[in-house]
Amino acid sequence: LSAGRYHTGIGFYNAAFHHGSYFETTIGRPRVFAFEDEGGVLPVHEVGLSARGIVPKTGSALRYVAEVGNGRRWTELDEREALDQNGAKSTNLGLSLRPERWRGAEIGASWYRDDIPGNADSLIKNDIVAAYAVYRTPAVELMAEWLRLSYRPETTGQRFDNHGGYVQASREFGKFRPYYRYDRLDIDPATPLIGAFGSSSTHIFGVRFDPGAWIGLKAQYERLSTTTIAGANGMHVQLVFVF
Repeated sequence: LSAGRYHTGIGFYNAAFHHGSYFETTIGRPRVFAFEDEGGVLPVHEVGLSARGIVPKTGSALRYVAEVGNGRRWTELDEREALDQNGAKSTNLGLSLRPERWRGAEIGASWYRDDIPGNADSLIKNDIVAAYAVYRTPAVELMAEWLRLSYRPETTGQRFDNHGGYVQASREFGKFRPYYRYDRLDIDPATPLIGAFGSSSTHIFGVRFDPGAWIGLKAQYERLSTTTIAGANGMHVQLVFVF
């Protein structure tokens, strides 16, 4: 049980990887899990109550997460950003299965909902459904997630569905770990609040080199296409360490 500011348990990546770049294989998070101040579409952080644990009588296989928060603040960020904007609370429920016979494997799903203040005292119903499957061992990493972000203004009743997700794979060969990620975000430009964020698809090829304990060097190539840019190329390097 915890209270305060937390990473929401939407899907897998957000709770598994916080702000420690050393623990991430790639350079940067999948775009759908980008932080709010970096153009993120999800409520990555919230203030409220969170409970995590093991479902009784399931051994250690079935786990749950239950969260009640103030919701994401969509107005201009200031010193009151952690305060609730209305009387409604956001909720998030998730279940995950970790089969004991397949160590490193996990499948799960979550459902987040909130009522977001719109214009003229109207509300926007927000539902986020996420599903994932991962297999992570010291040598092998296979990860896939899919999310549906739905927004429905009460004034019109029209629902806008948006989708995001990624597929990531890596394999360790001694001190080297080559990796690949396909990252996609599909945003309907007519969607309230996030319509202007834009869609994108990215292919990422990279390699990570760990010369010693708690030190990592990453280099990756990106092929990015967005709503306004087709086929942009980029190279990135990153040095990460823990002390």
